[in-house]
Amino acid sequence: MATDLITTTRVPDGEDVLGSHQRLTTWDVVPSDSYPTGGYTITPSEVGLKVVRAILMGSSNTAANGYIPWYNSETGKLMLLGQGGSLVEVTANTNVSTFSYRLLFIGE
Repeated sequence: MATDLITTTRVPDGEDVLGSHQRLTTWDVVPSDSYPTGGYTITPSEVGLKVVRAILMGSSNTAANGYIPWYNSETGKLMLLGQGGSLVEVTANTNVSTFSYRLLFIGE
């Protein structure tokens, strides 16, 4: 599934249920060539959930080394933090299209 800013692809067999309400779903995520200030909007329905509670990074490709995806639950956006080992947001309009992340979404 794709939006205008980020591409998400469901990982085969990457879904599970914990108890009666919590679901886990795994997606490969590739950012666009122009990072937006504040991050990429991730809607729960885009990743097969009603609510996103947390996002955990499973792995990344070499191009993304040093950059950490961070979910801001207040804004519903996936931010990229990094740049030289410090945890600051990537500068707006930075080309991060060579980055690839496998992310575990936790929600219901």
